[in-house]
Amino acid sequence: MKKTGWALYPKSTLNNKNQAFNWLEEEARKYDIDLQVFFFEDILIPAGTKGACLCAGELRQLPDFVLMRGYESIISVYFEMRGIPVFNTNESMVISRNKMLSHLHLSCADIPTPHTVYLSGGAYDYEHLCSLFGNKKFIIKNIEGSKGENVYLVNSGVEMKEVLEKEGERCLAQEYIETSRGKDIRVWVIGGEIAASVMRHSDTSFKSNYSLGGRVAPFEMNREVGDIAVRAARAIGLDFAGVDILFAGSSYTVCEINGNAGFRTLSCLPQKTNLPAHLFRYIHAVITKC
Repeated sequence: MKKTGWALYPKSTLNNKNQAFNWLEEEARKYDIDLQVFFFEDILIPAGTKGACLCAGELRQLPDFVLMRGYESIISVYFEMRGIPVFNTNESMVISRNKMLSHLHLSCADIPTPHTVYLSGGAYDYEHLCSLFGNKKFIIKNIEGSKGENVYLVNSGVEMKEVLEKEGERCLAQEYIETSRGKDIRVWVIGGEIAASVMRHSDTSFKSNYSLGGRVAPFEMNREVGDIAVRAARAIGLDFAGVDILFAGSSYTVCEINGNAGFRTLSCLPQKTNLPAHLFRYIHAVITKC
């Protein structure tokens, strides 16, 4: 029996040149899924209506599953409370969006991460942080930044003050992994399995993000990286995750984990991986067991 699904995005996605709407719909059809793309801004949740909601101006029957391609807690929780499978769940998305919460969950699961502290209420000054990290250089991030934005390499107390004045108190400070300057590994994990991986690198910045001009190359997966990535996604509770892993000398450490990972980076490789096919194969297996 054909299943129905909604892929939900913020309308800001329309500003991107490379949207994956058609790609997702085409791959979903291969698994007998009728997928429709809607936007958070077009959904109205009527209290007391159990089997339907207003979407794009129409009262529509609820789908068999929802694919969240953005962060919108109320809409996600609504579907979850109605018993609709949501990929990823609201809880996992909230944790992945908040970098400090992510590091707390990863640390509790004994997954390697850089030494990280939450800068709450001015509890740490520059010299104190230098002492903690054993380095005059360290990273400051907004706890909800993405795509490499709102991430700064601090070299002095003056720079730290300027960053905190710009970003406010919702920041974390993190050990700078010098051996991974300008390079990292992005691993996509779907349903507890490795779906794809690339190495990202930049010749001009300590950040390697593709969205900031970084380049990508194939990465030959090894057991250590694969194990770290799968365990990291599981620790956060993500069905679909982008795990960013740093080169920490002769080993590896998790920099960040993304619950709303995009596909564009993979499109630059000559041998392309079909991530939507992996995703809908997994979703189909889950929803047919429900």
